[in-house]
Amino acid sequence: MTILCDTGAVEPCDRFELWSQALASSFFPVRVERPPKAPFNGRLAGHSLGPLQIFHVTASASAPVRTEACVREGDPGHLQVHLLRRGRCRATQEDRSSEARAGDITLIVSSRPFTLRASGHDLLIFSLPLRLLGPYARRIGRSTAIRIPGDRGLAARVGPFLSGLADGLRDGSVAPDDVALADGVLALTRALCGPSGLDGLGDVRVTPSGGLLTAVKSYIENHLHEPGLRPETIAAAHFVSTRHLHKLFEAEELTLFRYIQHRRLQRCCDDLRDPGRADEPIASIAARWGFRNRDVFTRLFRTSYGMTPQELRAQALQRTPPPFQAREAARDDS
Repeated sequence: MTILCDTGAVEPCDRFELWSQALASSFFPVRVERPPKAPFNGRLAGHSLGPLQIFHVTASASAPVRTEACVREGDPGHLQVHLLRRGRCRATQEDRSSEARAGDITLIVSSRPFTLRASGHDLLIFSLPLRLLGPYARRIGRSTAIRIPGDRGLAARVGPFLSGLADGLRDGSVAPDDVALADGVLALTRALCGPSGLDGLGDVRVTPSGGLLTAVKSYIENHLHEPGLRPETIAAAHFVSTRHLHKLFEAEELTLFRYIQHRRLQRCCDDLRDPGRADEPIASIAARWGFRNRDVFTRLFRTSYGMTPQELRAQALQRTPPPFQAREAARDDS
């Protein structure tokens, strides 16, 4: 690893200022606090692993504080995975706060204010661009500043792997251009906030199946218009496997695929019955609700409702009362 800062190289009176500058330049704008009159020592080393950055921090008691002003000043859009190897560290972000001990993992995002209050500590920081986490980024962002205990669950296996990876970068046994290992870190980070990882979270409850099914149906409802709505995207958005997602619908009347199809057809029916859309091409209505192929849509529609979309529209328009002005005119003519 490359030594980014070693306060032992300067006079004691200059060490804390050097440390504050090093953190801001190596990560992002941040204000650092420390106990008054306490001596300070710190060492920061860093290395790259593909698109990821790994830092090794050993320092005396201090408290990096990232304020709203700091966020406005600069934000790389990173998620930090903290693996504490020695000491204690309290992380606070939004309405969440927890204290990590040796072996625990904590997540922090750079795009929102946070505070880290640490005693003398040895800390590994894996800095991951949020864009590489895709649809998982938003869910992970809601799990920051929560202690993931390192003595049980998935974290008990992920922690030693991350620690060994950092040691390998330091001694040269791990190549900094090993993209496969970087992908592994990203996958493990996603897993930490999925069902296997959430089992180890002290303050987070795994959503019961009923609540998860409700959340999935709500997500489907809000994304029906997307032709790319598939089990894989739905599962990724809810941090479950596609197998688990399909199991949620086993007790339902419709399978997941049929449920999506059914809701799309219902939305199309609503639009076809709407007199305000009487002049809108049926192909446009079908496309708006995720049906790319009109012939497939017509066949599915006929199978489900026993009539074509055109016949449903005509039937609905015949039953629609004439506008108020037209009714008045007809009454005058009589």
